[in-house]
Amino acid sequence: SKHFQMEYRIKPEYFERLKKKMLTWYVPILAVVFIIICLTQGYNPKTKEFDFTTLAIVLPIFILFGGYSYYRMIKRQRVICNSYRIIIHDNLITREQANTPTISIYANEISSMIKSVDNHIIIKGKTAADLIYVPSKMENFEELERKLEEFMLIVPATKKTFLQRYQIIISLLVLALMITSFATTNKIVAVICGLPLIVLLVYGYFQGIKNKNLDNRTRRGLWYMWILIASIAGSIIYKMLNF
Repeated sequence: SKHFQMEYRIKPEYFERLKKKMLTWYVPILAVVFIIICLTQGYNPKTKEFDFTTLAIVLPIFILFGGYSYYRMIKRQRVICNSYRIIIHDNLITREQANTPTISIYANEISSMIKSVDNHIIIKGKTAADLIYVPSKMENFEELERKLEEFMLIVPATKKTFLQRYQIIISLLVLALMITSFATTNKIVAVICGLPLIVLLVYGYFQGIKNKNLDNRTRRGLWYMWILIASIAGSIIYKMLNF
């Protein structure tokens, strides 16, 4: 039965905090991509010289592209945040969000409810794809938590997950592998750095495609990862043949 229904949305002020947080990781990523482009297009490893013409061309384009992309991303995230809602029925929990697959988990399909150390609630269904995130910044969060506990006891997590604990280190490691793989002229180093990176990117792609919590545009954009994968593979093959 779905007759009983209560709806909860994200607090309006949450988006402003999210916007600042997105900027803190967006700028470093753009900077790394810019460095990679300059290294691969402007630096000649044989003469060990750098063509500053490349920098003069790429920098203005990158600033314009980065600003426009950030504006579009913020605009999209605003729509997603404003449309995010958790709906509680008699025997069903539903997460709705604009341009994102709706996730519904029936009471008898709930495998666990976990409250993270950041106070977010994670509702797990029968499959890995059935995952509902309940941010702590939801309106009337305490009331929502009580309603969820009518379905199943919410178990508090005692510590952060592996990815949460080492997210920054893993991100820096991936960036270091990427930069080294493109910049090095040593084919052994290129292979050692490039192959694990390709494996991580392929794994990340398939995980992203299955993730119902990513909006449709983001999931479609994951296809661009294959361009990066092909670039890394091409760089390795080129160095194997020429150095």
